[in-house]
Amino acid sequence: MDQKSDYILQLKHAYENIKAISEQHGEPYGQALIEADDALKQALYFEFGICGEHGVSAYMERLH
Repeated sequence: MDQKSDYILQLKHAYENIKAISEQHGEPYGQALIEADDALKQALYFEFGICGEHGVSAYMERLH
């Protein structure tokens, strides 16, 4: 896996961890989840030119 893909995968794992914490503990982590989602989408756009929810979803599935 190249460096850009590894970076995106790390962001994806961070997002998933924040999402799990947010689901367990609720509102205090809602803003962190929003920011993690934004960071992941921005990285996908800037590093790979992927934009839109369908593009992000398709790329995220390929990372697994």
